[in-house]
Amino acid sequence: MLNLPPIPEIPEPFRGRSLTVIDGALLEPDERAEALLRGLRELGPELDTFARTPSAALAHLHMDPEQPTPGVADTTTLADLPPGAVDTLLAEAGPGSGSMLLAAELRQLGGALGRAPEGAGARATVEGSFLFFGVAVAPTPEIATAARAQVQGLVATLAPYSTPGPYLNFAERAVDVSGCFDPDTWARLRRVRGQVDPTGLLRANHPVPC
Repeated sequence: MLNLPPIPEIPEPFRGRSLTVIDGALLEPDERAEALLRGLRELGPELDTFARTPSAALAHLHMDPEQPTPGVADTTTLADLPPGAVDTLLAEAGPGSGSMLLAAELRQLGGALGRAPEGAGARATVEGSFLFFGVAVAPTPEIATAARAQVQGLVATLAPYSTPGPYLNFAERAVDVSGCFDPDTWARLRRVRGQVDPTGLLRANHPVPC
């Protein structure tokens, strides 16, 4: 869900509006892709841009800003998406909510993300059915404070539907990294860190301690 501000940088037809956007990528022949997309197209979208595209264009499909943009965000992984979770998202970030969030999105998990391949590393899977990510543009410290409280509050409200352990790629504040791994893997990572980098030369946003 996008809540677009009424600013000149937004194309006029979408300026100041709340929109639902579905994006994705398929590696399928045209006929198979058409069959998979048919249900979405039967909803009568206002704009349909699904089409064959060069792989180099994949980086633009999600419409992330190409220039550095000040923002605050938070995330959680959802075990499932029951009606209660949908109602929470719509109430907190949907049309008419007054939400400060530019985007409140769900990324579908499962499939290959839920299967650990042979020889996989310490984090072989991403548990859950959906990944929630909320982000707000924060051009001033005051707006950043208010937006951070709002997105963190939404994540807290979704806690009954969430899985343990954060998705570190989207974690923008300090978290308990040990919750991302099973106990044996966490112990192994700490041993490796102690053997390879005992002085903490290698830095990370979410470090594994010795």
